[in-house]
Amino acid sequence: MAKKLYWTIAVLTIGTLILILSQPEIKGKKNIIWITALIYTLFTASIHGILAHSLEPKYRKNLIIYPVLMGILFGILACIYLIIIMPQIC
Repeated sequence: MAKKLYWTIAVLTIGTLILILSQPEIKGKKNIIWITALIYTLFTASIHGILAHSLEPKYRKNLIIYPVLMGILFGILACIYLIIIMPQIC
């Protein structure tokens, strides 16, 4: 059930981002940075939730590399956000 919720949030945030990028009158508003930051936060949280619920609990406790993988994922998503998405919006 939780994975479905996280997938729904991920799809909705991608759809919202596409909507913002496709309409130029939205791009000029002052609050667009905060809106896209919220979209980024929701998207990364949903990806983290999907991955976290994909692992079995007995394996997740013993995985030392799991936090490292989550950090790398957040780093990659932050680079995508800063290098690709933000220049399209601003």
